[in-house]
Amino acid sequence: MPDGSNLFEIKSKKNIKHRLGIVFDNRRLKLALIFMFIIGAIIFYRLSLITIINGSEYKDIYINNHSKIEWILSKRGNIYDYKGKILAENNIENKREYPLKEASSHIIGYISEEDKIGIYGIEATYENFLKGERGFTTFNINNKGEIQDIKEVKEPKKGNNLYLHIDYEAQKRLYSEVLKQVIDKNSPGGAAVLMDPNNGAIKALVSIPSFDNNFQSENELVKILQSNKAPLFNRAISGEYPPGSTIKPFIAGAALTENIIEPNFKMETRGSITVDSIYNKNIKWTFKDWKNHGFVNMIEALAYSSNVYFYTIGGGYKDIAGLGINKIDKYLQKFGMGSKTKIDIMGESKGLIPSPKWKSINIREDWYIGDTYNTSIGQGFLRITPIQLALATSVIANGGTLYQPQIGSSVVSDSEDIIWKNEPKIIQNNVIKKEYLDIIRQGMRKAVTMGTNWRLNDLPRSVAAKTGSAETGNNREAHSWVTVMSFYNDSIAEKQDFPFVLSILVENGGNGETSAVPIAKNFLSWYLDDKKSQ
Repeated sequence: MPDGSNLFEIKSKKNIKHRLGIVFDNRRLKLALIFMFIIGAIIFYRLSLITIINGSEYKDIYINNHSKIEWILSKRGNIYDYKGKILAENNIENKREYPLKEASSHIIGYISEEDKIGIYGIEATYENFLKGERGFTTFNINNKGEIQDIKEVKEPKKGNNLYLHIDYEAQKRLYSEVLKQVIDKNSPGGAAVLMDPNNGAIKALVSIPSFDNNFQSENELVKILQSNKAPLFNRAISGEYPPGSTIKPFIAGAALTENIIEPNFKMETRGSITVDSIYNKNIKWTFKDWKNHGFVNMIEALAYSSNVYFYTIGGGYKDIAGLGINKIDKYLQKFGMGSKTKIDIMGESKGLIPSPKWKSINIREDWYIGDTYNTSIGQGFLRITPIQLALATSVIANGGTLYQPQIGSSVVSDSEDIIWKNEPKIIQNNVIKKEYLDIIRQGMRKAVTMGTNWRLNDLPRSVAAKTGSAETGNNREAHSWVTVMSFYNDSIAEKQDFPFVLSILVENGGNGETSAVPIAKNFLSWYLDDKKSQ
């Protein structure tokens, strides 16, 4: 057995070996850690170098090493008139073409050059139906950005076709007739609306100056936008004008409804009325007629366009109380004035029906009896749009129904499936009793047979009409108006085989009979004869 000293020696040797092993293991660990640190630093350096110097290149390779999409624009649907005649289509280069050009641009509008989106007119209103669905091609791309093969293809889907109530030939002809008169009268512009009074369908709508919507570049559009003639301004729905004597049939309807006067009562007109100033009885205000009509009843007052008669039933005079401005406002609103008609193209104005409150706020003056007299004959502050006049005249023509005007008729797919149909929309029924409207129609008919609108008496079909000459308040000529409706055996339009309403404005055209009426005469001579032969 070993003695104690040997045991100590053996233990000491073991301890030394143990400590040497620990030292050796620590050194290996340190060397390993140092090695790993150096390797990590090298990797970090290389990654940093790649990121800083070549990052964008590798990013592109990463992205392009997957796929690439190319979008394919769809072809827009065609736009047709009510008979199926093209109003807008795509050419072989997928550019939009409008065959009527300036004659229909305020209706049809135009699309943007690059993405083919409807910007103006019907193209904008019915964008969701016309635009279709774009297609695409997906390509596989390698790490050099090169196309390897096609991954997926989706063909574009053509848009649906849109049918309008518009009559192609009527639109073309009406534009031509208005343009000729605007040029002849050196007028800054004009407008016209042709519609079916039984459902609100717009058959033609004209605004002059106009523009060719077949422009080839954005620069051409910029020139149109910058023109001082404002060709993009749609006078038919946005122009606000005093209506002149075309307002008288609606004042007559209000007076009959409110029992202001009996239709057969003969009023002595004398050629003027004189009233005292409310501030000074020594001051007299005289409101003149364009002539002394003598004794007239309502039908004759409409036929001869007596101002004194309508001063009296509108504002009151002597023993006749008159409607007063509040009731005038009420009934003009019932006929659709003073608010937007909600026609299906953008940019419509609502016009203006003045009131004492409006004058106080905007003019900072009191309301006088003269303001009511002026409103009663379509002068003063009153403003309407041509589309409003056509719509209001339709109420007289159809027996009392106010319709929302419509240009769009239906949307049809390429497979002839009906996607959508624009049904007639009634704004208000029974605006005025039919028996009262019959009296007004008789007055407007007599204006053609014996009164101020005699130039329209030899048309292919019987018509009733009312003209107006609206003072502008400056040194320029008055605005010239006429509104015409079909008249058949003294009946309302719903009993007729071919009903229509036509309202025309010539800015600063002067007298309605010599400026607006010739347009109506020339157009209706063709239009009614054409329809008669169908």
